[in-house]
Amino acid sequence: EKGDIFYVSPQPHDSWVVGDQEYVSLHFLGAEKYAD
Repeated sequence: EKGDIFYVSPQPHDSWVVGDQEYVSLHFLGAEKYAD
């Protein structure tokens, strides 16, 4: 649901955060399922 927190497992993703900045993720694929 919009605003929910979710977990993305480390596999098969290969990404990381560099530095001390807060991580923000924007997901557009499948957004029609969650749109108001």
